[in-house]
Amino acid sequence: MIHNMNLQFSLFAITILTHTITTTSAQDDRTCGTLTTLKQSDYRGTISTTTAGRTCQPWSSQSPHSHGRTDKKMPGKGLGGGHNYCRNPVGESKAWCYTTDPGKRWESCSVPDCATYTPPSTIPGGDLTAVVSPEMLSDAYSAPIAGWCVNAANGEKVDTVNQDDLYASDAEGPSTCYNFCEPFVNTPGYVGMQWNTVASGTVRCRCLFDDGDVPTALPAGVRTVTDGTSVGPVVGKSAWVPSVGENQYCYPFKGYMDATRRAIYGTGEPLTDYLNFKVYGTEVRVANAEKQYDQNQNYINKMSPAFDNATHASLSATGNTWSAYMLPEEINIHKDSVLQFNFTLEEETVDGFQAVCLDNDTEETGSNGKCFVLRSSQGWIQNMVNVVTQTGLGETSVQSIPVGDFFVGPVNYIVFIQDSDGADRSMGRSSIGGLKLLSLENEQLQIEIDGQVEYLKNDQVSYKNNGQDNEDTKDYWMRLSEDYTAVQINGNQWKALPLNSPYNVTVNTILELDSVIDQSVDFHAICLDTDTSRSNVLEGNECVVLQNIKEAANKFHHVTTKLEVSVAKRTAIPFGSFWNLKEDEYVTVNYLAFIQDNDQSVKHNGRSTWSNFRLYNVENEPIRLSVFGENMTVANIQEPLENAVGDLQDSRDHVMSVSSDGRTITATSNSWKMMALPETIMVTPATVLKFDFTLYEESELHAICLLDENFIMDGRNDCFFTAGLQDHSTTQGEKITPYTLEGEMRSYDINVGSYFTGEVKYLGIIMDNDLSFTPGDVERTLGQSSWSNIEIYNLPTLDIGFNGDTIAVENAQISYDTNQDSTPIQDHMATIDGPSINMVGNMWRALKLPTPLSVSDLGDFIVSFEFTVAQAAEIHSICFDENLESGQQDNPKNEDPRRCVSPAYFQKKTYPLHQILTDFQTREGESHRYVLNLSKLFDRMSNPINYIAFQHDNDADESAGDSTFSNITITTFLASCLGDFSFQLSDCTTELFLGKVAEAMDANATCTSTDPLMELMVILDATQETDVYKHIEKICTSAYKTEQYDFADNTLGIDQATERQLVKEYIDGGTVMNYEVEDDSAVKIGQVNDKYATSRLLSWPKHHALDNCDVGAAMCCFVASRTNSEPVSNSDLCYVDMKASKRTAHVQDGWSIYGEPTDNVYCEGFAWGKDSGSLSNALKGNALFHVGFVDNLFSNGNVEQVPGAPLCGCMDRMPVVTNATCTNVTASGSVVDVSFDSTAGLFDASFTIGDIGYDDCGDLSSHYKAVVGADSPDAAYIDSRVVGDGGCHDAINGFLSKKGLVKG
Repeated sequence: MIHNMNLQFSLFAITILTHTITTTSAQDDRTCGTLTTLKQSDYRGTISTTTAGRTCQPWSSQSPHSHGRTDKKMPGKGLGGGHNYCRNPVGESKAWCYTTDPGKRWESCSVPDCATYTPPSTIPGGDLTAVVSPEMLSDAYSAPIAGWCVNAANGEKVDTVNQDDLYASDAEGPSTCYNFCEPFVNTPGYVGMQWNTVASGTVRCRCLFDDGDVPTALPAGVRTVTDGTSVGPVVGKSAWVPSVGENQYCYPFKGYMDATRRAIYGTGEPLTDYLNFKVYGTEVRVANAEKQYDQNQNYINKMSPAFDNATHASLSATGNTWSAYMLPEEINIHKDSVLQFNFTLEEETVDGFQAVCLDNDTEETGSNGKCFVLRSSQGWIQNMVNVVTQTGLGETSVQSIPVGDFFVGPVNYIVFIQDSDGADRSMGRSSIGGLKLLSLENEQLQIEIDGQVEYLKNDQVSYKNNGQDNEDTKDYWMRLSEDYTAVQINGNQWKALPLNSPYNVTVNTILELDSVIDQSVDFHAICLDTDTSRSNVLEGNECVVLQNIKEAANKFHHVTTKLEVSVAKRTAIPFGSFWNLKEDEYVTVNYLAFIQDNDQSVKHNGRSTWSNFRLYNVENEPIRLSVFGENMTVANIQEPLENAVGDLQDSRDHVMSVSSDGRTITATSNSWKMMALPETIMVTPATVLKFDFTLYEESELHAICLLDENFIMDGRNDCFFTAGLQDHSTTQGEKITPYTLEGEMRSYDINVGSYFTGEVKYLGIIMDNDLSFTPGDVERTLGQSSWSNIEIYNLPTLDIGFNGDTIAVENAQISYDTNQDSTPIQDHMATIDGPSINMVGNMWRALKLPTPLSVSDLGDFIVSFEFTVAQAAEIHSICFDENLESGQQDNPKNEDPRRCVSPAYFQKKTYPLHQILTDFQTREGESHRYVLNLSKLFDRMSNPINYIAFQHDNDADESAGDSTFSNITITTFLASCLGDFSFQLSDCTTELFLGKVAEAMDANATCTSTDPLMELMVILDATQETDVYKHIEKICTSAYKTEQYDFADNTLGIDQATERQLVKEYIDGGTVMNYEVEDDSAVKIGQVNDKYATSRLLSWPKHHALDNCDVGAAMCCFVASRTNSEPVSNSDLCYVDMKASKRTAHVQDGWSIYGEPTDNVYCEGFAWGKDSGSLSNALKGNALFHVGFVDNLFSNGNVEQVPGAPLCGCMDRMPVVTNATCTNVTASGSVVDVSFDSTAGLFDASFTIGDIGYDDCGDLSSHYKAVVGADSPDAAYIDSRVVGDGGCHDAINGFLSKKGLVKG
């Protein structure tokens, strides 16, 4: 009977199973895995080979394949115990494993799918008497406990399925009841079995169920008891004391949760109604299979929470509900587990609260779970954790609950409670979303340290403030992103993370990160610290504030450009610079700390995210300067430069960049930096700072400094401002003009020695931007400029020759004479380059001699120098003075006589009271060498000479004028080294004469000098070099006299009939030679030409039109012909200035202008240059005779002058014309013999004439340039007289403009 009944029950049970479940038995997870919904992540069997037959690598091993899928990092995934069984911890399509084959990293396994797998029967022999081994019993049930089976959490009764008299003795109880209850092990709600013998001797098997889960259709003889209210695992009521003859034992079913879970998740159908829950990095789907949490908490007609099945991210509840949801698999809560989610409160409950729970069962009581109150309308909730971040109505809070601090162990349910115990229990509306369960131990923060990626363990500790552990809210934890790159901070937190190893922060250390503030609080800061307490080592400097709204943050360092709310920004923080570390200093840090400070009562306010961390030492390019001609390398260690002592202006986070070649420093935004020089340098009055400055974007101030302190307002004026929107303080430095404008590049040469002298220890750069700055501002980003090619050098000395040695005069320029110099001197520097000094614009400048020159030291005091006038000023002088006042000659008794000589004096309206004019006055565009005997030119020489000075005076236009003195030498003793000597010249020019004297000196062993001009200064006892030139001219012209013939006073001298001077009148346009067609004088011209023109030097006539031909050229112009009706013309006539030829025109002033091209004048000229001793000069009479008499009058019949002008004359007295032909006269083979008698101190010369010839030399202008040089100002003058074709119009208007007129 019993056996038959058992068979009927077994068949019935199998039928029930066929219709209710499709999953495997309690041990099925060891034989199969659920493929469709769980991707076999539930598999816990022992298959250890892949589909290809490869052996699996143990999960705890890192060989042959390294990986991160370990039990430590992924708890609850079945990876522990050192086994190599197939698993699926990361969501692959099915179970898999790493292989032991080095050539195959991983492969899938052939694990059966539980949806199609049919296990063998677990009923031994198919009857109740089948043998049940102890292993079978222990696999299915926990160890038995004497007593009733009651709910593990609250001791409540459970529902049962009972049958009596199934076994005969207590020994048969366990196995019989095992077989009796076996058909129910896959039924949802099955929680265990129980056998007992009562006092009457009745034996009974009980199968135990959750409240409401007892099967309803059972075979005859099988009873149910449904008075229990228990839901969840059971335990024995061990306090029970049995009566005599009674035995009762409770066997809790190990597979209780698995059976319930399979009923929910093992249907084989994909889930559609679920909530995503990320558990330790793996996303699981929580099915919407609500179970009541705790007893009697819900009410009739309550509304079940709704899942958002559009996103599967949130759950919302309305009214009173205590709802538990079984997880797809059991998870473990560890000490470092953190539950994170968002909570939104839309409507308050009445006398209620909202909470989230993690629990092992569905009973609120017990130690295997905990509830966390998020909002309460009835005060403190006992036996639950009331979280600090209480959410306000209409708010969404970000919760991060360290659940591991409150309990550890397995969890099967996630629970949402919205308790509403008021009269209207439908009150209350809220939602949760973004559920995550994290393991701080397994979470890591990625940071790149010196190019290597490291992972910091999420071992968050409170960061103390000055040793006081009262700032951090310990219930809050920072949240790390799933990709390990970011950390999110919610609410008030002072947290530190340990670095993997100590790190040395140097002056070049940068911490770089991305950050965004979603909700600002008092301040946000990041720190590098040696320990977990701010101010223990670095006196509070460990932290840098990136954003603040609270003044208390002024105790910290600050970045200048603060973060803005909701604006992401990458920031590079130069910690070494903030800490003022020097080149060889470092601080060892062990922690990266974060501060989100919120001292308000609502501690949960504030949210920020920090990510993509880089910690590195930047290899800053050194700065390369040129210092006194040597390269100097300056370490790029940017220290803060102060305005005054303690007045810090620098923004540490605005680091200047240096180009790869070290030659360019670029500052962006607010920067006050200084860099220590490797050695101290000295600034003297001659020191110059040179650099190129580029202004990309203008800020308030842009300056470069040469410093001896770490601040600028020391009264030394060692900062130099070259741009800026703001006027700088006069105590800060000097404004250098012109200022550079935005978009410009300008080169500066600043004579810094004129502003200060002394030591320089630092190079400073200032780009100031204080615009509207207050704590919390995001300004001070304006401005960018660069300084390139920085050079510090001393101005070249002015090198003065002194008796064969050199006096190096320091280039420390000072003003000479009172109120004459253009100041400030540094803005109007004379340019000195060794042997020369160039002056542009108005300058009266003195240089102090290194040693005064006494009168006895000066001796003969002969000064030689070369002088060039590129552009005329009013006065050009060189001075040797006792003091800085220019002396005068008015009062001979004046103790300050003249000490200046002027080689170019253009100030025509005043007499030179302060200057001694040299005989030769250099014209604009000319150069000349001077040799002056100052002992003869200076009066009353008694006091030492202390200064050499220069006058470059131009009051009319202080920027005009350009002249250069060079090769200045002083000779204090001069003696001749030559005895008697002689030489021969082919042309007696000054240049050739001096050259022969130099040859004589070179041939004389007693001559140490090679300067012939200085030798002749001695021989001739000259005062100025012009005395020598005049003497040479006299020597040469005296030699020519023996070969001269005066054609004007002899053959052509007097008209016998009229007794008129024919030549002189003819040149003025008169006499019969101009007006008579037939005249005997023309015959005389032929006689002179035949007899003298090729063998004698014809004398230059004395005539007002021919006197003082300073340019060394003359011209004849003819307008009529004795033989033709019109002369053969070669030029247009432009104008005649009768004031220049007033003795010919017989008027004091007047002018004639010729309008259209005239083409009716013939002009021919000749040139001999400006050397009066030259053979060309001696032959100019021959040229005049040939051009004015032979070639035109005698041969071609050309006569008559242009009205108002002479027929022939110097160029300044002749008309301005467009063209003139040219005749050149030579005397090849001529020789001048020169000798010197040293005893008598006299030169003698004789002349032997050669063959005189006449040649056509083209046009006059070109020939003149060949004679004197194309760059000569005289050549330009000739071009103004012979202006070329088409040149009349401009020439006429140039002439008329001086009279205030213009030709139309």
